[in-house]
Amino acid sequence: MPRARPLSALRVIDLSTEIAGPYATKLLRDQGADVLKVETPPGDPLRRRTASGTRLPEGDDSAFFRFLNAGKRAAICDTQRRREHDRLQALLLETDVLVHSGTLEELAQLAGSLETLRARYPRL
Repeated sequence: MPRARPLSALRVIDLSTEIAGPYATKLLRDQGADVLKVETPPGDPLRRRTASGTRLPEGDDSAFFRFLNAGKRAAICDTQRRREHDRLQALLLETDVLVHSGTLEELAQLAGSLETLRARYPRL
């Protein structure tokens, strides 16, 4: 019988882009955490970036993006739309860890200020 991985009870929302945040959440995922990568339109810029600068066919993701996000669930969320913003807020109710790689102002636009997040989501 396979053993449970150490972080299997952890729920993570990954709002990060580029490399550092997705790598951190990859490490959490590798240890069993349930990670949901949430991208705002038009998506993580790393999706289209290749080491050689080669243009990817439409709809393809870079190998590096696939590596960093393997095993994660994924969603697109345009937080400028009220319904999608509310959906993200509902997801945060069941989240243990929120990873974001932008500024505090960008985080506030996506999910709320640190003060708001701490008050509204004590589990986070």
